Amino acid sequence: MQPIQPRDERETPPLTVSRVRKVLAARQVEYLTAESGDTGIRWEDRVYWVGVAGEVATVSSTWPGTLPVDKLEGLRGFIRDWHAGNYWPKLVYGINDDGSLTVSAQVSADWETGVADRQLDDMLSMSVAKIREAFRGVEEL
Repeated sequence: MQPIQPRDERETPPLTVSRVRKVLAARQVEYLTAESGDTGIRWEDRVYWVGVAGEVATVSSTWPGTLPVDKLEGLRGFIRDWHAGNYWPKLVYGINDDGSLTVSAQVSADWETGVADRQLDDMLSMSVAKIREAFRGVEEL
């Protein structure tokens, strides 16, 4: 068995925050910068946060609305059906002190072996698109 050859970083350089921002800039997407260092993508009055932890990129967002607690079973069913039919995003709900329900979504990708700009661009754009799709389903509940 041959040993695994080290990757050529010119082909698939490591994931970094600056590379995320470079890919967004190439698309002419204005971004926000959080105190934590995360990068925010504002799209249709929502913010999608891109976090980088080592070689893992995570795109996450919280649905801006809330649902009344009497929608809990419908929301659970929607999330269960979503996960059965979609690989991502992962959806989770929370219950506020007033009993209202919140929904958050997250897509993570492990780029241990590096990531080409095109792959990173695809991951960011598809993550935002799928999170938007999931939130449209929540809005219909």
